[in-house]
Amino acid sequence: YFAHSEREIAPRLTPSDASELRTQFEDYLSAPPNFSFRPSVLHADFSADHILAQKGSVIGIIDFGDVCWGDQDYDFMYLDAFGDAFVGEVARRYGHPDLDQLKKKLHYFGIIDQVSTIVEGAGRALKGQEDAAWRRLIEFIRASKRRDPN
Repeated sequence: YFAHSEREIAPRLTPSDASELRTQFEDYLSAPPNFSFRPSVLHADFSADHILAQKGSVIGIIDFGDVCWGDQDYDFMYLDAFGDAFVGEVARRYGHPDLDQLKKKLHYFGIIDQVSTIVEGAGRALKGQEDAAWRRLIEFIRASKRRDPN
């Protein structure tokens, strides 16, 4: 996705946003801890839309169409709809060893999710998904700048 971003996305961003997107890729890809995981089976679309609840209890999980192998941290990404505190609490109860690292990875995964929709979306994305991905990508990029103003 880095090469696709350079060719297809960066030219459509402001120079500042393009530079920050490049920095996000470089920072993530150059950090060995991001690749120190035991591959696990992932739901890979574990979001509020796919968690069935009744009377405050989870009663089921649906939509296993994206199941794959990968970094188990990825399954925390779509839980952001419940807020950072919820994600942190679930990760803590799950026994996650480094919540700060998880937060950084989830930010990167969020960027990649938008990049993938933009790059692979032509003919596949539902109406409006590509435009929404551009908006969310810019939000993620600008949030990166606010987190690290240097």
